[in-house]
Amino acid sequence: MKKFFLLAIVVLQVGLAYGQYVDNVMYGKPKFAIPGGLEGKNYAIIVKSDKNRRAQVEAMTSLMRKYDIVEEFKVDEIDDKTSEYTVPFEIHQTIDACSGMLGVKYCAQPLILKGELRFEFYENGSMMMVVQNFSPQLLLLTVKWGAGMKNSPNVEAYLEEYSAVASVSSPFFKFLVWANVGLDNMSSFYSKLDDYFNDVKSKYQVYDKLVKAGEWMTTERYLEAVSKSTQPGAKYVTNWVKKCIDEGRMPGVPEDRWEKNIRIVLDRLFVGSANMLGGEILGVAEDGNETWVNIDGKVLPVDSKMRKKYERKGKTYFDFVEDN
Repeated sequence: MKKFFLLAIVVLQVGLAYGQYVDNVMYGKPKFAIPGGLEGKNYAIIVKSDKNRRAQVEAMTSLMRKYDIVEEFKVDEIDDKTSEYTVPFEIHQTIDACSGMLGVKYCAQPLILKGELRFEFYENGSMMMVVQNFSPQLLLLTVKWGAGMKNSPNVEAYLEEYSAVASVSSPFFKFLVWANVGLDNMSSFYSKLDDYFNDVKSKYQVYDKLVKAGEWMTTERYLEAVSKSTQPGAKYVTNWVKKCIDEGRMPGVPEDRWEKNIRIVLDRLFVGSANMLGGEILGVAEDGNETWVNIDGKVLPVDSKMRKKYERKGKTYFDFVEDN
């Protein structure tokens, strides 16, 4: 596996080595770093139920607390006079295959995307739950290169995962396990959700043991580390990361990673959480713009062409979640 990993770096441009660092931040275009912070990317679901506000938050966070996406919090702080409530939020991504310059695939390193989970309440029993104010933490790993050099078993396990992701024809293969679940069978849906997050947890158990060979870094710390490299090309990454920080963008979070991986996870959590609430989904919004809307009890795309396609096939947002 290690030989393939090294070949993948050269041929597929899945990574660049700066000294002993393995760096997988793609650079060069705005789409390779989406906006973060309070003015950046956000994703929301609007639901309605007959439960009070405290019960709404309890139900809508039950899955996220189960998977350690949000920590336990004092739900008794919420009453029917509460208009907004916010808790810390973080979602973990394993190694992801993404599209770089000229569409060439590369492997983006593990990512902890920190942010906020905010609830906004309305008088008619509806509520908006939004994930916002994102900031990334990237895993920068140090490995030994060259013939005869040996890494720790945990580093080797990391490199094997890296090679496996690089070798798969579909860059987002980890979501294939969701095929044909059928959202009419929610027990199967929750079982697959468990499978996904258990897989993420097992990989992070390896990552967490890599602290002797690497470090979780904020983008500012990452910039400091890479800027010390004397390897060719390091200055371009340094300048790019600095530009991203100045513009409030998130290196390591390209558009396709958001669209094909992160947002899909959020969609699944949205559907699962709404079902735990026993509520009705009124809509889904991205960056303040509604993308899905409830029409006569069916959650359909706002885009007119996409809506006609879904109506013709008798599909809804739930089918979209299952199919992706």
